[in-house]
Amino acid sequence: MFGPQWQLSGAIRHEHKDGSIEQTMLFGTGKNAAVQGSTPTSTSGDIVTFRQPIDYDTDQYEINLAYSGHDLQGQLGYVFSQFTDNMLSFNGIDPFLSPIGTGLPGGNSLGPPGTIIRAAYALPPSNSAHQIKGQVGYNLAPSTRIYGNFTYGLMLQNDGFPPDTLNSYVGPLNLGSHGGSLDGAVQQLFGNLTLTTQPLNKLDVRISYTIDKHDNLTDPQRVQSVYNDAYRIYANEIGAGAAAGVPIFIYSTNIQTANAEAGYRVLEQTKVTLGYQFQDVTRNTSDVDHSKENTVSARVNSYLLAGMNGSIGYEHSVRKAENYDGAEPWMHLGYDDNENKPFAFHEASRTRDDVRARLTLPDWDGVQAGVQARYLADHYPNSDFGLTNSHSILAGPHVSYMPTPNIPTSVYYTYQKIFREIAGFTGNTLKGRWSEATDDQLHTVGISADWKATEKLKLDTSFNMSYGDVAYALSDQLTAAQAAVLGNQAYVIEALPNMNSQLYSFNLTGEYQVMPQASIWAGYSFEEYDNTDFGLDPASNPLLYGNALLSGDANPSYTVHVFAAGVRYRW
Repeated sequence: MFGPQWQLSGAIRHEHKDGSIEQTMLFGTGKNAAVQGSTPTSTSGDIVTFRQPIDYDTDQYEINLAYSGHDLQGQLGYVFSQFTDNMLSFNGIDPFLSPIGTGLPGGNSLGPPGTIIRAAYALPPSNSAHQIKGQVGYNLAPSTRIYGNFTYGLMLQNDGFPPDTLNSYVGPLNLGSHGGSLDGAVQQLFGNLTLTTQPLNKLDVRISYTIDKHDNLTDPQRVQSVYNDAYRIYANEIGAGAAAGVPIFIYSTNIQTANAEAGYRVLEQTKVTLGYQFQDVTRNTSDVDHSKENTVSARVNSYLLAGMNGSIGYEHSVRKAENYDGAEPWMHLGYDDNENKPFAFHEASRTRDDVRARLTLPDWDGVQAGVQARYLADHYPNSDFGLTNSHSILAGPHVSYMPTPNIPTSVYYTYQKIFREIAGFTGNTLKGRWSEATDDQLHTVGISADWKATEKLKLDTSFNMSYGDVAYALSDQLTAAQAAVLGNQAYVIEALPNMNSQLYSFNLTGEYQVMPQASIWAGYSFEEYDNTDFGLDPASNPLLYGNALLSGDANPSYTVHVFAAGVRYRW
């Protein structure tokens, strides 16, 4: 049916996951002081740690048709994926019984004394996705080519909602009001068209256009739900003037990007490239519904000496956010406003400077070495509150060596530093304006080696280690203004401790070719993460840090061993 220029392929994949992960959930409101050690409020409750069950099945089906001619190449494919969570919810029990019940709406209305309080923790919903994708390329002339790719996707989710509450006292009151499922649908369109040409002997040009559009087609139904398994409803808890039910947050985006780049070889071994990019972003239900960004760039690539080459580049971009309204997404949910409108840094107006450099040294007796560096600085000129400034540095060498023709090895080291400044205002004249500076440092070192032991046996191994350190510097007007008002403010003098983390990973894989089309593969992976965070230390006293709010979560440190094996067959 098809000639040698055509190729039809397909794939079927099934994956099952079974196990558990650590998770926490909040139970109820309004315990009395004897039970929870403090006066009950509308946010009082019990946090319980539990094992969240995992029972997932993922199925994927794919088919592709490809054509490869002299001037024309193309591919068209379809992918269907189905994720199934075999459990709807985890049903937990509060370790404390209801101490009091008034029978009226309010913080203490969990039920008569002795009522067992149960709650349903929603698990990831089952969902499916369809995707049609295509690629095409055509040679217009010997030195001119046009190519593009597109993707159309439809993501669907209509899993049933779990119960609002399992509290036997609250459940029969039928406080919830919403549909039985989300009936969610998101439509995705991605397209890219690129033209490359060489109009002159030393000049090459590249022009491209990209669109990435996500349309959320989900019906914005209003959801009236039980609040913390008590005799109260969520809409009445989120602010004055809230509607009878909270609308589902529907978010859509349309990102369009145009690029133009020209490179000219000024010398035989030196090339200068200039570029310009324009990006237009539209969103809905956001702080910024429309923004535009212009970027100019320059880069020099050169072979400095025999075997030595390097490059250096600079980019400057300016993003302009139009009609910034920090209250819009909050008002959509029913709030009157958001305190002092802290600017969302990923949407706010921003200027960026980006410098990159790379150098590769000549081969020396089988040793190849190089170094790379990058400096990135962001400034948010209109952000009085929120992220105002940030900069980062990344640098490190890498070395490759082949002790024998069959054992290539490589070693690398990377140092990264990230600094951020954040400003805010509490809205309280006693506290006033505050600022925070965060300094992150990350050291990463790694080594890898491959060994082709025989013509049929190949072994690969690698080891990586990362060490991270986060330092906080927080200042405000709280201590001086409130020292005489609140007795515990004497403890604010204690600085926040640094947070450290280490990540280690080791991998070993082997593949043996049993026949030209088939091979056996096996591997082992080890990973360990160690986290030191004062906020997760059970011995931490929040008064030392000015009544810091500690999450109560368990330490995320872990150790994982993975063994895997498989058979590869090539048709």
